[in-house]
Formats: sequence, C-alpha cells, structure tokens
Amino acid sequence: MNIERPDITIVTRNGSNKDAIFQAALPGWHIDRKEPGFDETRIQRMAPHTEIRPVFIAEEKAREDAAWVSAICGTAEAYTAGARVIPDGKDRIYLYTDSVQFVHEDDGSLTILEKPHQDPDTWASQSAEAMAQSDKDVEIVNALTAVRCGKDGVSEPKTVILRVHAHMRPYTRDEVVAYAKGSGRKSVENDAGGISLANGGRHFYDTDRPLVVSVQDSIEGNESELFRFDSWALVPDRVLRPFICGAIEPAVVRLVQKTQVSS
Repeated sequence: MNIERPDITIVTRNGSNKDAIFQAALPGWHIDRKEPGFDETRIQRMAPHTEIRPVFIAEEKAREDAAWVSAICGTAEAYTAGARVIPDGKDRIYLYTDSVQFVHEDDGSLTILEKPHQDPDTWASQSAEAMAQSDKDVEIVNALTAVRCGKDGVSEPKTVILRVHAHMRPYTRDEVVAYAKGSGRKSVENDAGGISLANGGRHFYDTDRPLVVSVQDSIEGNESELFRFDSWALVPDRVLRPFICGAIEPAVVRLVQKTQVSS
C-alpha cells in the first residue's frame, strides 16, 4: 500500500524526548521538533475534567499555534525563529499531543490522572493519586491533533485518539515510594498517572492480562483495535514506549488522511 508520509514537526518543549520516540517508532518518516508558542499550563486550567480533556488540550494547542503555522505556510520568504520554509510539493504536518491516564472505578465512574504536580517523593508518599490505580482497569489516552500546511493551504485541526488498555495489579504505598526513589525517579513527573508501563513501572501492571491498543476518530466514537498482547511481561520497553505518547504508525497515517486539504 502506498502511504503518504509528509514531514512531521512535533510541537513540544525543548528537553522532551517525544520527537525521538516518534522518529524511532516511524523510521520511514522525517520528524523534527519546534518549541511551543502556547502556554500549556493555562490551557490545562481551561480544559474540562471529563473524558474530552486530552482532546480539548491537544486541539487548543493547535488553535493557539495557528497564526504561526499559517504564516509559515503562506509566506515563502517568512523569517521566524526556528521556522522551516515549506518546499514546493511537500506538505508538512504540525502535531500536537496530550496524554492522560483514565482509571475505571468499581462504581463505573472515571478518574482522570495527569502528570503529577508534586515532586516524586511527595507524590508517592502522600497523594491519593499514587494509589488510585491499584487493582484497576486503566487506559493511557493520547489525543493526537494535526494541522497540515503546504501547496494546497492550511487544514483545520484534525484529531485521532489512541487508547492503551491494561490492568494494574494490587500494590501498596511502600511499593510506590520505593518506585519513586528508584526506577521511577526520573519518569514520575513526566508520565500521566506517574507510573509508566515502559519506563520502570511495568511491575505495577498485571502483564498476564491483555494490553490492548485501539484508535478512534472522536472520544465518543467506536474504537478500532489495532493490536493486542495477551501476555506482555517480556515485551521490550522499546516496543511499549511509543504507546505512552501515541507514536503508532496506523494512528499517524489515519491523522494524515484526515488533514488532506482539497485543491
């Protein structure tokens, strides 16, 4: 199958490894990074604390960056720090993401966890969120929003959602504290829910239950299963790591198709 692979610019802060994760997961694509032109903290304060939260945040990032993208697409001689002039005939995708952890409670309600706002020791030893995932079904929910620019103009922001379903085993407060002091020391503050399945936190998951990856076009829409691991204790971290930020080629291809601009 002939897959269109426009260049992709991940809009993420300096020091993030998101662009490197995408490039490793999509080796046939050209991927780079640009610094955000929006205030992510302010956008997070605006976003509703419901299922729609990651989509709202990713799409608001794209909307607030729209003036920059439109200027680069529409001005061949544009001079902007960090800007790239779009080559004739070659489209570019600007990609905005947000990830949260959904925790499915026993009463059917949903708890939404983001990156901890405390230092790892305080989060592990004192916060309710550190224990919220124990013995629960959880999902890593990634909203991927893209704007395409090129010879046919600028697209409206389009979004796909990548969901990773798993189950956390029962664990204790002491185990979370040990994690925050050890293998999770550098990852707690960078992972929604604080416990990463691919950065030292896999032992908190029940790896004998399925890990299921699915994609959907809207948070209310039907999910399409992409693949699953029925048992995944021995699956390498390099295979799991793209799930954390949505760096899965079928989802990116779907997003590219949705952003096509009619001539």
